[in-house]
Amino acid sequence: MAQVMTAGMTEAAPEESGQPPAARAALTRRASGAVLPILFFGLLLLGAVLAPDYGKSWDEYVHIVYAEQTLETYEGVRAPTDTLFNLRYYGPLFSVGVESVRGILQRIGPEWDQAAARHFVYYLSFLVGLTSVYLLAVRWAGRGAALAASALFLTQPVIFGHAFMNPKDVPFMGFFAASMCAGIYAASAFRSPLPGKREVAAAWRAAPRWVRMALIAILGVTVLALLEFFVWKGLLAEGRRLVSAAYNGTGSPLLNRLFDVIAQDAHKTSLDAYLAKAESAYLRLRWLAALGLVGLAAVLSRRVLRGNPFQGWWLVVMAGVLLGGTTAIRIQALFAGILTSLLLVVILRRRAFWPLVVYWALAAVVTYVGWPFLWGAPLPRFLETLELMRSFGWGGEVLYAGKVYYSVDLPWSYLPHLMLLQLTIPALVLGAAGAVLALARRGVASVGTAERLVLAAWLAAPVVYLSLPGMDTYDNFRQVLFVLPPLFVFAAPAFQALFDRIRLSSLSVAACAVCLVPGVWGIISLHPYEYIYYNALVGGVAGAYRNYELDYWCLSARQAILRLNDIAAPGARLAVNKDSDQLIPYAREDFVILPDRDSTELAKAADPDYMMVCSRANSDLMILPGRDIAVEVTAGGVPILTIKQVK
Repeated sequence: MAQVMTAGMTEAAPEESGQPPAARAALTRRASGAVLPILFFGLLLLGAVLAPDYGKSWDEYVHIVYAEQTLETYEGVRAPTDTLFNLRYYGPLFSVGVESVRGILQRIGPEWDQAAARHFVYYLSFLVGLTSVYLLAVRWAGRGAALAASALFLTQPVIFGHAFMNPKDVPFMGFFAASMCAGIYAASAFRSPLPGKREVAAAWRAAPRWVRMALIAILGVTVLALLEFFVWKGLLAEGRRLVSAAYNGTGSPLLNRLFDVIAQDAHKTSLDAYLAKAESAYLRLRWLAALGLVGLAAVLSRRVLRGNPFQGWWLVVMAGVLLGGTTAIRIQALFAGILTSLLLVVILRRRAFWPLVVYWALAAVVTYVGWPFLWGAPLPRFLETLELMRSFGWGGEVLYAGKVYYSVDLPWSYLPHLMLLQLTIPALVLGAAGAVLALARRGVASVGTAERLVLAAWLAAPVVYLSLPGMDTYDNFRQVLFVLPPLFVFAAPAFQALFDRIRLSSLSVAACAVCLVPGVWGIISLHPYEYIYYNALVGGVAGAYRNYELDYWCLSARQAILRLNDIAAPGARLAVNKDSDQLIPYAREDFVILPDRDSTELAKAADPDYMMVCSRANSDLMILPGRDIAVEVTAGGVPILTIKQVK
């Protein structure tokens, strides 16, 4: 690993390695090509090991329900506007993906429960963001410095903790970063002039004959399949006929035998139930089949249109697809589209017209397919969502700087101040130093001014906007996690400058390790509540206690209920000051759980034996004060959740 990091850390003297610089650079590239996949595989294993440790956050349950409702919409049995609460205004694409993958992971992976499998998928979206940070950072510095900046991002406790239990902000961060990464690479990959009809025709003639024939065949099959799946539906009728024949024993011997193997207890289930299952499977699988055919056509097209003249176009295609998918997670992804479009216009000028058309057309198609709420009236519903998201408010209580505010009344300093307190000090110092170097055009000559300004806007603009008077912000800065990747991209040139001064690879590795220590220690010491991390500027978690929010998503409820299981009498009544959905999978079946008892009066009215109080906004001081503590969960040396003995 040290050999890989040397590439960006130092320009070692020839006598240190005994090789000419060109040979050392080639060796480093080969080494990094082998080591990076190993590091990524190690991160996958780390996620698999840690995923079962985390409790469920409040928002997970509603996103599970929303995903199930969206799948029913894809089956055609639920209207696109029929969703839980107002969730139709949030893109469901990632939640649908989680529920589609979760069952597969449980069958082929370790003995995970549903929550652990979901948490691993959330973590995968975090790795998408981590990969994007590296790919952007390597444009600004050597590979070693880019790896160091990526490691700094990876070891931020507040981000690492969210990576496993946040079903919306972390996925949005990961895919927003991927959208920006693809857009930036696309803008810089176009050659002058853009390839025209002659270049396309030449590429077609140069492609192997079997590739051309396969592409024509796949395109034809794709068109026919789309007509069958969404217009004709002849296969669905034939499938129903075959199921009926097999159920009644009038099908072919092979069909009857196959049905007997699959449905061993067929006599206990009605024919209508089997027909409903067959129709549901068809209506869901048609989307996967259509996606697979379109993907195969794209792969074959890439085989035909390859080489430098077309590289920029394929990156535009990738950027458009990613933008559409990210918009189908959260509409604020339009900001990534705006930044990418500005970069394309600045770099390509008048030549940007057709790349922009392709970019936004693909984004629109993917958004439309991935967000059923838009079906039937895409533009009015999209504009309706924009207006709602602009004015949407929660209005709850938030603990900040020792006082409890309503979320719409917080000072302008709320978001930037909490970023200063919850990111590690090395991240703040290196990110700020790198930003200064970048904007001063020192040490990053390979990056154009437009790209520097785009990354600066990505980092600063959303924070400035949400800091305006009257904006509704809460839960520290989890809603703007997507602005953090450029801070760590900026850290890459700062690492590069540090490594260039040290000029010894061993000392460079040591310097990098020192920068990572606060984050690594925070992750280890607070696990699995890393997201409550505060740095030394406020005195750590102990200094933040009673002054800033800690476990505001009540993640510790799982650990608390598992302890209560061991001591509570049969049939115990447990009141909770928030939702109970995150408790149910872990609580004893005989418990009577009474949610939403968020005041002393409501708690007493429930006549509970125990009262679980999450510490959000210091609620534990307000609800049933003075009662004995039956269970207390601590992290960082302070209590973050209590269960009070009421009777």
